[in-house]
Amino acid sequence: DRNSLESPFTTGIKASLMPDTAATSKSPELVGVLPLEELGPVSIKLKKRLLYTADIGSEKITVPAEKVHVYRLDSAGKWIFQGGELKDGKISAELTGLGRVALMSDLTEPVVKDLSPDSMEKLENSLPEIKGQIADNGSGLNSGSFKLFINETEIPDVTVDASGNFSYKVRQALPKGKHEVKFEVADLAGNTLKKSFWVTAPGAFALDEFMPYPNPATGNAMYFNYNFNQNAERVRLKVYDTAGQVVADFDTYDFTSQKDGRVRWDMRNNNGRQIANGVYFYQLQVTRGSQTLKKRGKFAVMR
Repeated sequence: DRNSLESPFTTGIKASLMPDTAATSKSPELVGVLPLEELGPVSIKLKKRLLYTADIGSEKITVPAEKVHVYRLDSAGKWIFQGGELKDGKISAELTGLGRVALMSDLTEPVVKDLSPDSMEKLENSLPEIKGQIADNGSGLNSGSFKLFINETEIPDVTVDASGNFSYKVRQALPKGKHEVKFEVADLAGNTLKKSFWVTAPGAFALDEFMPYPNPATGNAMYFNYNFNQNAERVRLKVYDTAGQVVADFDTYDFTSQKDGRVRWDMRNNNGRQIANGVYFYQLQVTRGSQTLKKRGKFAVMR
């Protein structure tokens, strides 16, 4: 009897007097539609789902019918989505437990609580980890609806866990330039969040842009210009004369940036003496993680 049933939304208000849009539960995204009834003590556990059907009759529903579902109040005071479809004045749902039952509506899409990398971020490497957290305080997330796309290509087997977390480590290096990342996820009521953002990949770890300058060197100083595209963990540069003797060497700390920049050399050997005119050879070795790159070349000194 709804006329004598205490409203599950507002204490002390009878169901027949409950405002259609009252929502005083712990789930601010939910809108109260209609209290139904209380089915046994909430402490009693069900061995299997209970098929529940309610006849709404001529009750006036002011929210879209496709957004109206059955919810159950658990022992912690949280409304649990139970589903159902309102049709011809009736709605049926399979209950996962006992307690107060009501019709409620979730009209709000899930929200992003955390996301990495940031939109328009310049990535440090071309194999980033894309991760984030999504929250829904209404009907709850439909974890099976999550989809992740990179440059319009859907990435398979990426899911959200019970806390709304997702993570994907890019397996194939992103080419240098801008890339679009998109994902979408729905809640159990069918509200869908769609999010897209752009990131800029640095290109593959490489030594292509390493160059002695000027070449030939004509003064008392020269530079080694470099761009590895990504941060190196270890850099070693050695300069040899034609006899194979080490003239000068540089280590990681000599490179003010481990990604790009230039190193100045005063063209003096390790003993502090100015080197003579002639041809010299260099050997560069750069390491990032398990990847080590090497490059050899030569330059001339003509004062």
